[in-house]
Amino acid sequence: MTKRNLFEYLKEQENELLIDLLQNCYSKMSSQDKCDVFGSLAQMVNQNQVKSQINPEQLLQEIQQFQEDSLNEVYYAPFDMNSKNYMNIPKETDEWFDKIADLLADTMELANQNPSHAVACFKILFDLIKNLEWGDNIVFADECGMWMAPIDEKACVKVYIEAAACVLDVVEYVDHILPLIRRDCHASTNHAYTIATGSANPEQLKFLQQTVSKHKIRNLVLENI
Repeated sequence: MTKRNLFEYLKEQENELLIDLLQNCYSKMSSQDKCDVFGSLAQMVNQNQVKSQINPEQLLQEIQQFQEDSLNEVYYAPFDMNSKNYMNIPKETDEWFDKIADLLADTMELANQNPSHAVACFKILFDLIKNLEWGDNIVFADECGMWMAPIDEKACVKVYIEAAACVLDVVEYVDHILPLIRRDCHASTNHAYTIATGSANPEQLKFLQQTVSKHKIRNLVLENI
């Protein structure tokens, strides 16, 4: 089968067959391949996307299953690394980052419908990100991090914090937000402290500032703003 013959044949096929073929191709592509092939369509997709209602319980269950699978090393695919193959990325690693990006995107959308459930979903996902960054056997690669996920993480953090400020009491709010602030001090630049202080009500803000000072991370926070 030559490329010319294949595409001559595809030109005569119904849309349904072509969509099925595209879905099959998409599922077998790496994250970089997806970005290279479909990246130019992202803006058009976002502009024309019809927002659908997300089932909160179903999404939470899916995220809990993803967490369980991740902690059970379902996506962990080690290989004998050497100077020639150290840049290779297992497909399971790509799949994990694609999956967490999809779940974060759905959770951001859920925040508009049901912020309480969205906060619960965000908490699990960011706990899992912490597991990844602390070196647990979540995925395998020479170097990996949330920079590999095809999503704007700072936007996720912003939605998480804003939803948390709306639905959580003072202590719960700080319990959710403090890990994001700690993480910013060491591994990311999501400006969680700035977002948190801007989203908090007066009581939440006071307790947050007291807690940050108590844990002696104030200077680190200010350095990263």
